[in-house]
Amino acid sequence: MKKKPIFIVILFFLAPFIVVSQEEFKEHLTEIDSTLTRLSQSEVPGLNEMAEFSVVSATIQELLRGAAEAYELNVSVSPDIKAKVTNNFTNVSVKDLILFLCEKYELDIDFIGSIMSFYPYKAPQKEEIPITNPTPKIIYDNEKDLLTVDLKNDSITSFVRELTTISGKNIILAPSVKEQPMNGLIKSVSFDIGLEKIAFANNLKLEKSEEDDFYILNKTESAEEAPTTIRGAGIRGQTNKNAQARKNDFPDNLFIELTNDSLLNVEAINIPVADIINEAAYTSNKNYIFFSVPEGSTFLKVNNINFSDLLEFLLRGTNHTYINQKDVFIIGNRLDEGFRTTKLVKFQYRTMWEIQASIPPQLIEDIQVLPFEELNALILSGSSSRIKEVEKLLLELDQPVPNIMISVMVIEVNKSKTTDFGISAAFGDSTKTTRGNVFPDVDVTVGANTINSFLEKIHMNNFINLGKVNPNFYLTIKALEENGNIKVNSTPKLSTLNGHEATMTIGRSVYYKESTQNVTGGVNPIITTSPRFNKVDANLSIKIIPIVSGNDNITLDIEAEFSDFIPPEIEDAPPGNATRKFVSQIRILNQETILLGGLEEVSKEKLHSGTPFLSKIPIIKWLFSRSTTKNSESKLLILISPEIVF
Repeated sequence: MKKKPIFIVILFFLAPFIVVSQEEFKEHLTEIDSTLTRLSQSEVPGLNEMAEFSVVSATIQELLRGAAEAYELNVSVSPDIKAKVTNNFTNVSVKDLILFLCEKYELDIDFIGSIMSFYPYKAPQKEEIPITNPTPKIIYDNEKDLLTVDLKNDSITSFVRELTTISGKNIILAPSVKEQPMNGLIKSVSFDIGLEKIAFANNLKLEKSEEDDFYILNKTESAEEAPTTIRGAGIRGQTNKNAQARKNDFPDNLFIELTNDSLLNVEAINIPVADIINEAAYTSNKNYIFFSVPEGSTFLKVNNINFSDLLEFLLRGTNHTYINQKDVFIIGNRLDEGFRTTKLVKFQYRTMWEIQASIPPQLIEDIQVLPFEELNALILSGSSSRIKEVEKLLLELDQPVPNIMISVMVIEVNKSKTTDFGISAAFGDSTKTTRGNVFPDVDVTVGANTINSFLEKIHMNNFINLGKVNPNFYLTIKALEENGNIKVNSTPKLSTLNGHEATMTIGRSVYYKESTQNVTGGVNPIITTSPRFNKVDANLSIKIIPIVSGNDNITLDIEAEFSDFIPPEIEDAPPGNATRKFVSQIRILNQETILLGGLEEVSKEKLHSGTPFLSKIPIIKWLFSRSTTKNSESKLLILISPEIVF
């Protein structure tokens, strides 16, 4: 609601210009009508024929081309006409149809004989006041520092050049100052006051740099604030002649507004990037230079943005960038001199190879990255803005990587108990002698001589005569109990960086012999035997990959394998291999211990043999039977405890 009075005032000031423009176009339409009437009466009778057209979103070119073919017209249509027509024309003359299109879509026609050339209408340019007197009248008294100036429509560049030459003082124009005529008369005043008054009289302001003794002519504050809003061909709030002269240069799909906080509101629909920069700089009174013009168009709608941030957004994704030197924005190709820079980035915690491999390829497309091993650094060369972006990422990646010390305890317990008791009798190939252990275990072989001697003593004591046994007969007496308790502890410790694999293997190898026979052919074949030794491994192998996450949680990828030798089941065969393997993924806290897995194996074996019937009679069965009992228990435990060490 607050903007309504402003719009009324603006429309009040712009109304005369709009009326004049419309009047000029209507007068031009009258001239086109007269020319079409004349041609319809003689050279182009098709203009009088009645036309019927029904079109939807048809271009002017298509419509006029169809009319030309239907009614024998000679037309040429400029590709600059972008309008599209949606209408229904019934029982209308071709001449009136052409007049309607010219008025509706602001078209102009050049007539060359019977040929009609259509193109967008452009209002005739008004003659500008000529800039005269290329050498301004300037007198300067160097001793008294007095200046006399007589200007009348003199060029501002000629004035500055002549004044600099005569006075010996450095005077320059700000980039925002455009060519304009200068007027004014001063006589015998001090140089600073005289130049300030001349600047004021021509809507300029004088700035003096005390550091380098430069005088700068710039736009006044009123000129800077004037072009606050630009939309299409209309400009709101402009009070100076330069803004009024620019008002017809802005396209309809561009809107730029300067807020009270000196920020910009920008809305653009398919506008070239260079045009947006140009108009934004003009609106916000920023000095800029194009070393090269960025290509491409964009769609944009942003509010409350400063000029430098707007440049950052517009040039992002292009091969252009900008630098700001003494409030002058210089825009050019990223790789051109002045925009290209080289920087050395050193790292404290990680290696340059790791960090270089972590950079996204899209981020360094236009940047050369070279490793510098001696300093653990990377050399970056390329666009300044892109290098700043890459450097920020590199410093974020350069974080201390935790070391993980992993304690692994492998406990293997084997318990066994064997009981073997009984008497067995057998015949051998030869005479057996009496021998064996009596204490602590009983394992005795009794030969035939000992048995016969025992039988003779029984006979001599008037007992029953049992006779003698065969010399090859013998007895085996066993009474044995064995207990085994074996405990093996392995406590390896592994250390690795976060996310890297730690591996340890401890083992032993056993070689066995294989013989290979080679037969050499012939009448008398020769057979040779060559030995070969093969290896069988039994290892304790552990592979762990730790990953540290938040709150000191550690995720472990674990693969453990344990193997050992076992006796061969076939004679002269290589030793067997028993393998136990764990694969797991767990998450535990720092310095916490976890049992990865326990493998327990229990086996019981009981064998009984003896003489039928006699081996089942109580008491005497011990003389006619043999029993063997085996019990074994095996356990494997793995305890893991990781610790974070920086």
